[in-house]
Amino acid sequence: MADNNTSPSNEQLVHIFNKQYESFAQDIGQCNILLVGKTGVGKSSLLNAVFTKKLAETGTGKPITQYIKQYIQPDCPITVYDSPGLELSGEVIQRLKKDVAALIADKRKLPIENHIHFVWFCINNQSSRLENAEEEWIKELAEQKVPVIIVLTQTLNAKHSELLDFIKGLNLPIHDVIPVLAEPLKITNDYTIQSHGLGHLVEVTASILPKVASKAFIAEQKVNVDLKISEAEKCIKFYAGGAGLAGSPLSNVFGGFLVAGVQMSMIIHLTYLCGLQFNRAFLLPIYTACAAVSIPVLIALSIPGLDLVEAPVGAAMTYFMGQAVLFGYKQYLNQKIGKDEIAKTIIDEYKQVWDRYKQKLPNTKK
Repeated sequence: MADNNTSPSNEQLVHIFNKQYESFAQDIGQCNILLVGKTGVGKSSLLNAVFTKKLAETGTGKPITQYIKQYIQPDCPITVYDSPGLELSGEVIQRLKKDVAALIADKRKLPIENHIHFVWFCINNQSSRLENAEEEWIKELAEQKVPVIIVLTQTLNAKHSELLDFIKGLNLPIHDVIPVLAEPLKITNDYTIQSHGLGHLVEVTASILPKVASKAFIAEQKVNVDLKISEAEKCIKFYAGGAGLAGSPLSNVFGGFLVAGVQMSMIIHLTYLCGLQFNRAFLLPIYTACAAVSIPVLIALSIPGLDLVEAPVGAAMTYFMGQAVLFGYKQYLNQKIGKDEIAKTIIDEYKQVWDRYKQKLPNTKK
């Protein structure tokens, strides 16, 4: 193992990066959703509008009972269990409800990452009614200690919904009732009702999830960019503190071995938290370019008798790098830049924050 003052070679950088990349690929967590709603209520549209991957493509569901299907996608930490609504009747619906109850109970016997983490109970707002059977099933689901959110799909006017007001007045044992329109609806050639409510639905859902599920859910959803960035920002200070403890970042070209490891871990972690599928070949040059930007500044700060290149600057270097990465990712997620512009955006932002930081330090070489 190299000590704190040993600069990693290019081969060592690649080795560290690959190890951290594989680690975070396994550490993003797992989120399991139970989706309930009648055929045609818009469940598939809801899923495909919220998540980055097409979780509800026709024919991809795996039957796990006669009526419940499981939807998964490769390299996606979201599993959806889709149950039909109450269009079934008689003994069939009773069997379905027993199957759902058994699914919830069986999953709860396993580690928390296998639990059913929440229910989206979908009701078409255009139906203008909540059936007695739906109300009964919602109460039964809540009794099984699974958070239930009623999603009013195909809601044209979120500010005025008689069904929304009616359901809220029932005081059901649910977490919330949220009206949404998953896809834009064209009314005339000149007027289209834009999709709405999805960002709020995601924010409310994320707030009730255990940590193992919330990381996966936030990373994979695509409608609430601010939530992704907020979650990612929480970890930057942690990594900055780790870099400070690791020692001096100033050693030859790339900085100390341990500091490099902390910073690369941070970049990979931020990438996963933002739900981006950037590979090693894309991310490593961003890190090395940012590290190279820092070196002239660190040399300028190396003043005899004043140790500015130890922990405080190591922490600052890591913090600024994280903020620059998130700045580029936010621009990309908000569709303000393309993928080919991300690296330049991050590096330019990193240069600017370093310049601002230098101006605040006394007695440094300009």
